[in-house]
Amino acid sequence: MIEHMFETWSMTPASATLQERSDQIQELQGRIRSMQATRLDTRLIPTHPALAELLPGGGLKQGAMYSLETTAD
Repeated sequence: MIEHMFETWSMTPASATLQERSDQIQELQGRIRSMQATRLDTRLIPTHPALAELLPGGGLKQGAMYSLETTAD
């Protein structure tokens, strides 16, 4: 059943006009943008005060990546 569906089904019919396809792409791009965090002023996740001094803005930002470098003494 699934194989048959993928063989015969497509999101956009071959007869769709260029304008219809363009409209569909713009709609999908809008939906993607609405799901992505685009605000730079995201809320900080609170941390221990000792760590807050080490972090930009004093906390962890949602979606940010942090890393530590260790040195062998």
